Order: sequence, then structure tokens, then C-alpha cells
Amino acid sequence: MELEEICYLTRNVVFSYQTEAFGRKDKSFRLERYTADKAVMVEQVLTYVRELAGQRIRLIGLRCSSIIRADELRKIQIDKYLGDKVKKNGEGPVMEYFCPICSKDISCAGNLAAFNRHIDKCMEEGKLEEE
Repeated sequence: MELEEICYLTRNVVFSYQTEAFGRKDKSFRLERYTADKAVMVEQVLTYVRELAGQRIRLIGLRCSSIIRADELRKIQIDKYLGDKVKKNGEGPVMEYFCPICSKDISCAGNLAAFNRHIDKCMEEGKLEEE
């Protein structure tokens, strides 16, 4: 089954092989970004395989780890776009969001509804410059 078909992405690939003497070795590779593309995974592994030239190998295999659903990755990217900042104070973590309209950090304790209300208020007050 292909990762693309089931909407999963991976970031880590493990190349496993067994030598003629039954010694098992694993090499882990962290990809630049999450992907379901086999060509990207294999390209990363081939660099290492070339170093094994001359060794007699019985078995090889590839495993994927750090697997997530494609829609989860989109949520992570959206959260990063919002610019969540976690600050510690005496009461625990406080979430702040950057308002693109008034250019201020808005403390909302992680409450997106409160942040949305702030954005609506900024827009109603006309702080958004029209082109």
C-alpha cells in the first residue's frame, strides 16, 4: 500500500540490511520535509548504499517512522503561521498571537475565539489600511 493512497506522510526513513554473515545493521535518515514520495526516500538512502560497495548483502529493507496524516501536517503549518508564542509566567504557559492588523502580540491564553474577536474589533475600527 502506498503512503499517498492512504494520505500519510513520513519524515524518517530507516534502511535495514543483513550481511552474508547474518549481521544486521540499520541506518536512519531524516528527510528535509514530510513526504509520501518514494523517489525522495530512495534518493536519500542511495548515498549510503554506495558506501556499502563490495559488501555481500543478504536482505535489505526500508521502514518509515514519524508518520502523520496529511491533514495533521496542514494543521501544524497553520498553527506556525498564526505565530503561536508560548511564554512562561507564574501561572503556567500563556499563548500569544500576533495581530497582523494592529501589529501587537495579543495574549489570549490559547483561545482562538478571543483572538478572532480581537481581529474583528481591529477591522471594525478601521485599522486595516485599504489600498
